[in-house]
Amino acid sequence: MDIKFDSVADGEGVRSVVFTAGCPHFCRGCHNPKSWNINNGEEMDINEIVERLEYAGHKKVTISGGDPFFQSNALSGLVKELRERDYDIWVYTGYTFDELKNMGSQDVDSILASINALVDGRFVESLKCPLIQYRGSSNQKILHLKDGLICKTS
Repeated sequence: MDIKFDSVADGEGVRSVVFTAGCPHFCRGCHNPKSWNINNGEEMDINEIVERLEYAGHKKVTISGGDPFFQSNALSGLVKELRERDYDIWVYTGYTFDELKNMGSQDVDSILASINALVDGRFVESLKCPLIQYRGSSNQKILHLKDGLICKTS
């Protein structure tokens, strides 16, 4: 849908944020309901996204949405390219880590093996908490990953 630069709310440090279109979760109170519809996005190829991210001048990126895993094939290609360029990559999703692992998808497994952190879980409006960092509701977890395995949970 869009790329924003210099965010300090979407992961550790100053980051660029790629917002994807398409989401199957329809969380009540979502801060970006326009992103639910995949047709609300602007089609961009991986090279165009990477070129715009390189312009930011730093190597930290967060991929959010919608739900980026709604387009797991494209996400896999983007993450692979960013990993080759030594980016620190966070991905937000409404799926839990276990739900993603149980999908049995090579694209999903490749993504999880290549990212630094996954913020998982659906946004739950009744658990909204402005005091927690980088998450909208207290049920969501920040999972720091290495080779697709959880190293640390916040």
